[in-house]
Amino acid sequence: MLRRQCLAAELLIAIAGDGDTMKIEEWRQKIDAIDAKLLRLLNLRAEFAIETGKLKETQGLSLRDPQREKHILSRMKALNPGPLSGKAIERIYRLVLDEAIHAEEIHCGNETQAKRKRRGKRWKK
Repeated sequence: MLRRQCLAAELLIAIAGDGDTMKIEEWRQKIDAIDAKLLRLLNLRAEFAIETGKLKETQGLSLRDPQREKHILSRMKALNPGPLSGKAIERIYRLVLDEAIHAEEIHCGNETQAKRKRRGKRWKK
């Protein structure tokens, strides 16, 4: 809980300011600060997904849970205040979910399977 409060305070500090007189570089600095925080949160989310994947593996469950993924997508679209569209949120979260599953596969001993699955993805380098 304290961690969430600290992050919320950091985000408020990052976006606070006088929007009427800010220059492009000042806006870019704020965006950069938010990007750094998003990166931290995405990696934290991935760490939680990896731990969940380890539990699934010990219980013999599939790493993918289509119902859970559908629930996450619906929930995030419902929580979205905009200006991003629901379709944009769905695309972003599909990618987040796919990358979380990939991280789970790698860290749960399914790296060969993970590489094989990603071979056809357009975002693979």
